[in-house]
Amino acid sequence: MVGIDQLIVSTNIARYEATKKIDIDYLGELSYSAIPPLVELYQENPEIFGLKTMLSKKREQILEQDSSWQSYNLSRKKAKKALKDF
Repeated sequence: MVGIDQLIVSTNIARYEATKKIDIDYLGELSYSAIPPLVELYQENPEIFGLKTMLSKKREQILEQDSSWQSYNLSRKKAKKALKDF
């Protein structure tokens, strides 16, 4: 099983490293599984325009969501952990 969003983020990060171009708006629309590698990208490259704003919005969204056991989502938990100290 392949995490398509993680693959998309990895490919975009590799392209960023080669060209210094990245589509933050598109990456911001991906699932929770995209968040941890994007937080790592921000930690390594805080100058990327729009990345901090997008991650801040994601953090707010995650904190506002239902955290009951019925709505448990492992990817959301990992994203929330990655954004905890953001």
